[in-house]
Amino acid sequence: MTSMKKRRCDDGSEKPAAALNLSTAEVQELISREVQSALEQSDKMMKALMERIQEVDNEPRYDARIRKLEAHVRKVKRRGDAVFADIRKRGILEAGQEQVQVNIVHEIIFNYNLFT
Repeated sequence: MTSMKKRRCDDGSEKPAAALNLSTAEVQELISREVQSALEQSDKMMKALMERIQEVDNEPRYDARIRKLEAHVRKVKRRGDAVFADIRKRGILEAGQEQVQVNIVHEIIFNYNLFT
């Protein structure tokens, strides 16, 4: 039996070793281009970040919004307390008619404008 070895065909897909040899000046030029490209990309990212920081600085402060929401919650609570005081005053909580209770509660809530 004879063994047959397959030979590798050189179809041009491999680059010759001589083509990979670059001069020092060419290497420096390639490095310089890459560094310049990286610096430009870094500058773009920095500008975008600075613009976003300015946008955040121009947004209304959250503490003022929180105080407004707290005031609104106190107002709604006060109205709710008034509704329940009125319910107790009318004696609805002791009554046995559930549907009448629901209708009266809806009427009281509407009258106090609880959800406005």
